Amino acid sequence: GAASSTELVTNGDFEAGSSSGWTVTTSRVSPTRVNWVINDGTVNPLYGPHGPSGPISGAYDALSLGNGGGWERLSQSVTLPSDIVSATISWNDIIRSATAFEENPPGRVQEFRVVLRDGAGALIAEVWSTEPGDPPVQLGPNARSFDITALAQTLEGQPVSLSIEQSQCCWHFNTNVDDVSFLVDTVSTKADILAGSGVPGKGLEKAPGLQKEFNSKSKAADNAGKK
Repeated sequence: GAASSTELVTNGDFEAGSSSGWTVTTSRVSPTRVNWVINDGTVNPLYGPHGPSGPISGAYDALSLGNGGGWERLSQSVTLPSDIVSATISWNDIIRSATAFEENPPGRVQEFRVVLRDGAGALIAEVWSTEPGDPPVQLGPNARSFDITALAQTLEGQPVSLSIEQSQCCWHFNTNVDDVSFLVDTVSTKADILAGSGVPGKGLEKAPGLQKEFNSKSKAADNAGKK
């Protein structure tokens, strides 16, 4: 059967001109030092050598304000559908760290990462992160894309949080992020088609023959429920 594509992220390009759809959390109550903000090209990070930078694309992107110790997260909760045949997380970024990347928790972590978390905030998986030895300045813009189909299939029907995160221990750290996408392809089963056509029956989701992939060339959807 033909697969249908669904974009799970809302306002992934930030063209709403706000953080609508996203949740910002930080370790410190300091909106100018540790925060994610919407950037229109005029936002000055204030601390360090990095001045204003234009959005990666369109009129807006998201910009991290990292200075000194702390972390900031830009996250969005999505629910994964059933019958996933493909799942891809992608985004564009510009990374500007004033010092080398480190991963020596708890005190010395200088890192940008994209992860999946569960409803309680526990880590499910890391999609990508900077690593010690990577260039601290990566102006790109850097297009990153990752196939997470196998993982997504284990999470079908569950709410997960797509979290864009930055930790800084040492000096200034600013990252632009844009065009965030969590794209899934799904296929319909025969049971899905019958239920969507109004055919009643508690056994639709249990009958083995109805759990098979639906043939998109079939006329069954047109004839469902008819005698």
